[in-house]
Amino acid sequence: MSDLILLSVFVALLSCDTLVFGQFMLSRPVITGPIIGWWLGHPYIGFIIGICMELMWIRVIPVGVTIPPDTTIATALATAGAINAVLKFGIDDASAIIMALAISIPCGIIYKVIDLRVRMRNCLVVDKVKRKIIQGKTSSVNVATLLGIFKIFILSFLFFLIFISLIYKAPERFWIFIVRHNFNPRIILRFIYIVCFAELFEAFIKWK
Repeated sequence: MSDLILLSVFVALLSCDTLVFGQFMLSRPVITGPIIGWWLGHPYIGFIIGICMELMWIRVIPVGVTIPPDTTIATALATAGAINAVLKFGIDDASAIIMALAISIPCGIIYKVIDLRVRMRNCLVVDKVKRKIIQGKTSSVNVATLLGIFKIFILSFLFFLIFISLIYKAPERFWIFIVRHNFNPRIILRFIYIVCFAELFEAFIKWK
């Protein structure tokens, strides 16, 4: 449990890097996936998931008020969930990656909905800070900023901890869903690659 809490703290720090603090690009899925994978002993799985997540939403850029689905949380959940399934049930990497993507992408969308609500509530603090600035209490800006960062950190920490705990409890029949229905996981994963690179190609054409 202590390892899971430590991992949740690390993921929360990475999540803050998205828009709240730093923006050192460590929160990008292509970076987050391999880091989490290396942490858990399977960097290859993290790399594959990170690439897929990166390309799926490559056209959505966090500029101004535009906030994309939280790919950091989704990537971390998918990577940790897939590696746990491989280690716990001995299933192949492809099946674990596909099912992990299927369950983590909705989680990333749910997180972003909650995150937006928290950010909207943070906006209500602006008027109070303005009044304090007029009164000469300029330190209120730093306090409000740190409080906003702390809220996002706690949200990310609790969300990841709760949802990864649920994913870890998913039964074996969920992870072998593809195999049980006589589908080839390698072929499905290649199809996902094609879709991801199609997104990249379309984004390249539009940027050009």
